[in-house]
Amino acid sequence: MTWFRYLAHISIGHFETHKGWTDDYVPVYVPVDPDESRHATVIADLVPEIVDWAGDRFGPYPFSSTGADLDHLPGLDYALESWRTSGSATP
Repeated sequence: MTWFRYLAHISIGHFETHKGWTDDYVPVYVPVDPDESRHATVIADLVPEIVDWAGDRFGPYPFSSTGADLDHLPGLDYALESWRTSGSATP
């Protein structure tokens, strides 16, 4: 049995979206908060590199697009990707 996990969230504000592609033509979207614009190019360039690296090792990326949000959230002391609730299912 294959398990897929999805992370959904919302960010409200003004963002500039950087767009790109992986080597396998998967679209990459990186919305950037203006307060974090100095990091935007580095992050936008890393996302397709990471997806390509993982694809070489684990197989093709299974979704229709990928990306990262570069948001300005001072005081947030954890990564949303690792946040778990008691209602999370574990395979």
